[in-house]
Amino acid sequence: MAAYVDGEVGAFDQLFGRYAGMVIAFMRKGYVAQADAEDLTQQVFLQLHRARRDFKPGALLRPWLMTIARNVKHDHWRRVLRRPLPQTLLEDPVGRPLAMEDTGELRDVLERAVESLPESMRAVIRAFWFEDRSHTEIAASLGISRGAVKVRAHRAYVRLRQVLSESGGLRNRDTGTDVEDS
Repeated sequence: MAAYVDGEVGAFDQLFGRYAGMVIAFMRKGYVAQADAEDLTQQVFLQLHRARRDFKPGALLRPWLMTIARNVKHDHWRRVLRRPLPQTLLEDPVGRPLAMEDTGELRDVLERAVESLPESMRAVIRAFWFEDRSHTEIAASLGISRGAVKVRAHRAYVRLRQVLSESGGLRNRDTGTDVEDS
């Protein structure tokens, strides 16, 4: 890294060759598609380039680089969660529309709720909602049956509805009651 900061021509290629695989693997955790993981890795190294002069001589590069990677990944999920909420979360268990008092707050609650799911459920939710993958594609990528994907998704929806109703963010539009009251 010191050589790169000093302007050595091949130093960046060496850094990328040494650390890109590790960053891609980190990005793939939590079910980020390979193409997205590669794009996010490019962003990480772009950030490294932009912040290269902030790197402290003698400091360890890996923790600094992984901090950049965590921030890029966090920003990625924030952007993804700004997309319209899935319709299944906007209805109560019998399919009636729910009112949202504060969409921004609800998105924060949703982000925390998704992060609180077990990894097996979180992978299915992220792939289905945020990557627009079919149940068949998810099943193939996870090495499980299509039915298992549907079961995990259903269980995740139940948990997410519970977390969202406990947060007070969702109310039934027709009755004005909390989801669990209806």
